[in-house]
This record gives sequence, structure tokens and C-alpha cells, in this order.
Amino acid sequence: MVGARLVLLPLLILCIMPFESPILDTGNSEIAFFLAMLIGFSSGLLSSIAMSRGPTEVAERDKELAGMIMVFSLLAGLTIGAWIAVGPSEALSTGAVQETMTCLTDEGHP
Repeated sequence: MVGARLVLLPLLILCIMPFESPILDTGNSEIAFFLAMLIGFSSGLLSSIAMSRGPTEVAERDKELAGMIMVFSLLAGLTIGAWIAVGPSEALSTGAVQETMTCLTDEGHP
């Protein structure tokens, strides 16, 4: 399953890059939506399996600590991943937003 996820991310990137004419462009977002759905499903499945199996792999006295460490690690990973995604997202969208606003004002739309 991890190997399949390594293939899904580059495919999802090809749905938006290059901006002028994406490689996997179908005129709408069907492929990107389907790939994002697969990535979300596999993320949920893998993290659910890890969170349910984790405490069973440690000694009885360490189960509570293992659960707390797992929850902290999950939340830290989600937070760090979101913060890392903000940089490229802002960098990529800034030019597109400015270009769109220029087109709208040139055509006389508010």
C-alpha cells in the first residue's frame, strides 16, 4: 500500500502542473478528485491500522504511554505537514491570483 501511495502523489501533481496545460487535464477535476480520494482513503486506513495495532505491540505497563506518544506523533505530523504545504501553495497561487485579477480588471469586471 505504501508503494501505491508513492505513485499517487506524482500523478496528483501532474493534474496541476504545468499550469498552462496540465499533463493529466480532462477539462474538469475528475482525475484529481479521484486521486485525492484514494490518497485520503489510504491515509485514513493506514493511520487507523497503526493507531489500533500500536498499543498491542508494547508491554502492558507501557500501553498508556505508547498511546499518548502515538497521538502526539500523529498530531505533530499533521501540523508539520500542513505548515510545509502552506509555503508551496502560497508560492504557486500568488502568481495565479494576480493573473486572474489582472484579467478581470482588464475586461471591466469588478
